[in-house]
Amino acid sequence: MLNCKDASHLQSQSYERPLSAAELIGLKLHLLICKGCRGFAQHLRMIHQACRRIDESQGVRANAPELPPDAKTRILKELASKQGKNS
Repeated sequence: MLNCKDASHLQSQSYERPLSAAELIGLKLHLLICKGCRGFAQHLRMIHQACRRIDESQGVRANAPELPPDAKTRILKELASKQGKNS
């Protein structure tokens, strides 16, 4: 069973990448029993929706340059290495 720290991390990650089946099942099970994490999920959805509305109203998505795939990969690897050091 996931703890709250892992569940909140997966909730954040779900906005960046598709979760694996195991991650999704673990998260859904945790959310069934944890009211605090359900509230966190609701807050994340509200923040995500608000950011999308701001981006759309300012035309950010239409004009923003796309990162090359190799740059995205480097960024994700760097973030993963930093998270491993902080655990």
